[in-house]
Amino acid sequence: MDRTCGKCGGEEDVIVLDGEEICRFCIFNGAEPVRIYPLGYVRNDHEMENGVVSYIKDKGTSRIELIGGQERFLHAMEDEEYLTVVFYMHGIRRVRSTILRRNDLKEVGIYASRCPGRPSRLAVTEVKLIRVEGRDLIVEGLDAYNGSPVLDIKSSKR
Repeated sequence: MDRTCGKCGGEEDVIVLDGEEICRFCIFNGAEPVRIYPLGYVRNDHEMENGVVSYIKDKGTSRIELIGGQERFLHAMEDEEYLTVVFYMHGIRRVRSTILRRNDLKEVGIYASRCPGRPSRLAVTEVKLIRVEGRDLIVEGLDAYNGSPVLDIKSSKR
């Protein structure tokens, strides 16, 4: 589906923000994007429909499939109990500037919440490491959708 930015007329990386079609260039006031390479990808049963995010209630087990060349960074990973996973919410096409926060039903700006519909599409979640299989990590509690690029993994002491 082709979209056009209602502010500048651009057609690249257009999302829906509060019901208005707008490009990321306009949202971020012309700031240059940062180049980040994925370490791997999430594999699980969580699917997104048409860029609409729904809360993942049963986070269950996920596999983080690291790309080739990442093995050298996994030394002693099996000794860790918890990890912090930074990932990119690749399928998000709808963003809101305000939401009703789940825990207290207060209306807040997106940066005062943990809502996934964020302009940057970045997410951070703490997970339990179940096991390491070669260069794959089996984790529990990851609220990422299938295919989400993983940008970083850090030890967490919870």
